[in-house]
Amino acid sequence: MGDTGATPEAVRIRIDYFNGIEETEAVYIGPYPDGGGELFRVSRPSICMGGVAREDVVRLDATDDYYVCFGVFERSSWETHWLLLPREAVGAREAYDEFKQAVADAGCVFEGDQLDGDEPRVVISVPAGVTADGWTTAYERLLQRTAGLSPEALVARAVDHAKRLDSARREQERRENRARRRLEILAKITLPTIRLLIGVVSLAVAGLWIHALVTADALTKPKVAGLGMIIPLVPSVLVSIFDRSALRLTLGAVAAGVVALLLAGRLTDPAYVFPAVALGVLYAGAVGLTGAFFGVASFFTESSRGRGLGWILVVVPCLLSSIAAALYAVTAAHSNNGQFDAAHIAAQTIPFAGIVFTFQILRTPLRKRTLSSIGRALVQLAIVWLLVWLFGRLR
Repeated sequence: MGDTGATPEAVRIRIDYFNGIEETEAVYIGPYPDGGGELFRVSRPSICMGGVAREDVVRLDATDDYYVCFGVFERSSWETHWLLLPREAVGAREAYDEFKQAVADAGCVFEGDQLDGDEPRVVISVPAGVTADGWTTAYERLLQRTAGLSPEALVARAVDHAKRLDSARREQERRENRARRRLEILAKITLPTIRLLIGVVSLAVAGLWIHALVTADALTKPKVAGLGMIIPLVPSVLVSIFDRSALRLTLGAVAAGVVALLLAGRLTDPAYVFPAVALGVLYAGAVGLTGAFFGVASFFTESSRGRGLGWILVVVPCLLSSIAAALYAVTAAHSNNGQFDAAHIAAQTIPFAGIVFTFQILRTPLRKRTLSSIGRALVQLAIVWLLVWLFGRLR
């Protein structure tokens, strides 16, 4: 940013005319009378924006390393013209140089040009008292030599070109709108169809699972129930692969379901009945509470679409899986020749639950490794094993 001290000497400044930043020389005049900016007399007009002539006093406001122009405060005696050029003139170097020289010979100032884009243009300044004959004749000669057009014909061609561009843009918008409407119609047809298909498949799978559970023998029922713990969680697992926030929860539940299936294959040995029942009870409680929590939380979600996805991908799968886990615990308890020793199962289940909670509590201090996390973990472990001891005594 140039020096803004009160001096008659010109300084180099950069001005943002809202269509581009230009560097020019300007003389500092003083602060804007009503505040909010400063006044400068610029040495030349804006190339990128019409309306600012040579030696106009403009109101500028400093920001970063440049000024922002807020308009002309005082007009000078100069006239500035932004002349449209034919695209053919851009490559006609000799004719273009002759035009610039003719402008100077007519007593005018060639300020600059913008030759990029669809509308090349040149900017000239005409001092007071200089007639327009000299520069207008040179401009008309340039148009005739390069494009064979008069100024009026050039403007008409530019207007026609702009209309064609606008028509092409509108046609493109119409095509995009038609394509979007086709996609919307397709979505209206496809999405309900997909939902119906998913519903039918889900009901069919549920019906087959219930039929298999009812018709299976005592040793096979826990295996069928174990599959019921895993299958409803498949959509949640697929979603959690992309949304990592629930990945540990879903993978942990699936891992527990796999362990339940492995235990279901060994239930002929009474020693495996008690861990299987304990796993089913703990799984049903943990996953069921998770589904209930997300179900309650969904009612505080403003988006109906988000609420629906939450129920489809989390709440319903968790509740179905927890029901299957409860059935797994019951069928596992009755698998060993129909014998069900509740006291014996409770004796084995309570310490097993204490071990599971111990591993869960130790995750935090092992990850954080701080004195506060270790202290809280020790308190929680003391409470858990005190409850295990109390339930053991009560039994």
